[in-house]
Amino acid sequence: MIARVDPVFLTCLRPTADEAVAAFSAAGAAYLELSLFSGPQHLDYADAAKSAAFSEALQRAGLKVFSVHACFGGAFDLSTLDQSARKASVDAHVDQIRYSATLGAEAVIVHPGSSCPDAAQRPQRRAATAQSLTELASVADEVGIGLAVENMPPGYPGDSIEELV
Repeated sequence: MIARVDPVFLTCLRPTADEAVAAFSAAGAAYLELSLFSGPQHLDYADAAKSAAFSEALQRAGLKVFSVHACFGGAFDLSTLDQSARKASVDAHVDQIRYSATLGAEAVIVHPGSSCPDAAQRPQRRAATAQSLTELASVADEVGIGLAVENMPPGYPGDSIEELV
């Protein structure tokens, strides 16, 4: 038997995590797709107290996290050619993968890179993305969570099927 899953996409926790989760629960949602975008109204997964409060709110409401969208762009660019910045991005994604596993998520969705207007850099950016994804896949396997790569709009690494496979 195949169960139907209707995830609700949760990006902001306004005014509080409890109230956001309670509203989705009251609306009949059973699963959430959580987004870890950065900003004051988003879940700060690096803040242990806020993360614990969110987990407790989910448990009280009986909601499950189906998937988590990892942070994207800027400091989270998995395709950057600057090796120290790429390592920092991978490290941040590792933290997000580990946090997502504690929530019981089935998968973490990552983005293969930020905008790449210089076509001459595409091969190197693809290689950097491949290296980053290899490192992240190892961590995802370790914690028992799926790793999904989102297809991207034109001008970004991962904007074609050929780049994603």
